Amino acid sequence: MVSAYYLNEALKEAQKADPKEVRPNPLVGAIVVDENQVIVGRGYHKKIGTPHAEVHAIADAEKNRADLSKCTLYVTLEPCSHHGRTPPCTDLILQHGIKKVVIGSLDPNPLVSGVELLRSKGVTVEVALSKEIEELNRVFFVNQLEQRPYFQFKMAITSNGVYGRQGVSRLWISGPEAGRFVHEELRSSVDAILSTAKSVINDNSKLNIRIEGNEEEKTAIILDQQLSLLQPSNQHLDILKERQNTKLLLVASRPQETDDLPPHVEILVVSETDSGQICLSSLSKLLYQKGYSKILVEAGYSTFKNICTLNLIDETLMIVSSKIVYEDDSNLYFPNVSELTQKKYLEGFYLVQKIQLGDDTLLQFCKESN
Repeated sequence: MVSAYYLNEALKEAQKADPKEVRPNPLVGAIVVDENQVIVGRGYHKKIGTPHAEVHAIADAEKNRADLSKCTLYVTLEPCSHHGRTPPCTDLILQHGIKKVVIGSLDPNPLVSGVELLRSKGVTVEVALSKEIEELNRVFFVNQLEQRPYFQFKMAITSNGVYGRQGVSRLWISGPEAGRFVHEELRSSVDAILSTAKSVINDNSKLNIRIEGNEEEKTAIILDQQLSLLQPSNQHLDILKERQNTKLLLVASRPQETDDLPPHVEILVVSETDSGQICLSSLSKLLYQKGYSKILVEAGYSTFKNICTLNLIDETLMIVSSKIVYEDDSNLYFPNVSELTQKKYLEGFYLVQKIQLGDDTLLQFCKESN
């Protein structure tokens, strides 16, 4: 139980970091404990390309004049043993003569073999796996193990199960509090937003971040087999406006001639499946190769089913409104909320939390880890 206490302190350090500043690296915290069981050093990984948590914790312990040869290092993730943007943390541990290291999760990166290396050098390494610590790096583990982005799917439904309306008339389901949450918490925390040409055209979606009247760009990835967004009839759409710092990625299933493509627009050609749809599995690999670690999906029910069928959704965020819409006014995709949670599309998921957002309730479902 002593290890659990100190690992929890290391976890608190890891939680201080902004995931957006760290990705694609994991969130990591570390503490140094002296022979009297006193914490003499703390640190966390603050930003990609900067020193790791172990570096900060050891430097902090040195400032406190700790004898590192008599200290134990507690770190939430297996120390790196390879040269990346920074030197290996295992070298630092050995350099300072630390005799014991306790880690809360193993690194899935095949380049990392910190446990093995340290043990080979005579360091006592205790692996005290922590579910809470592993949950902290869900995105990183999916990235490393599956070589694809972590996908969140956001949906809004009424209390009687209505998901949306047929045609071009948009149905507003959730209220202003939920809207603020989507922009401040969800869209702000991801690398890009994925949707479909149909959804964007029907709703004239901006797919950006809007907080207190200010708008911020966000890379948008649009499934658009026919490149319909580039048709003259759709040039009025807000999503096509010039961008300064982000991209508009249009995903098509075959190369197409395009004249005068704006510099902020990029076309990704991805193969089709046997059913004639864009191969989402191939797309996910391509997006990860292009540096997208975490993506929010905002699209219709058919896209939800397709992604679920391919086992690509890692998290479903369901905003349940108190609003009731009658069947003759919209598409009733789900008879009721409880049935959705029992459908095959959410098998293997568990309810993480419920958050009240004004008159709406956010249900967060995460995929069970293997």
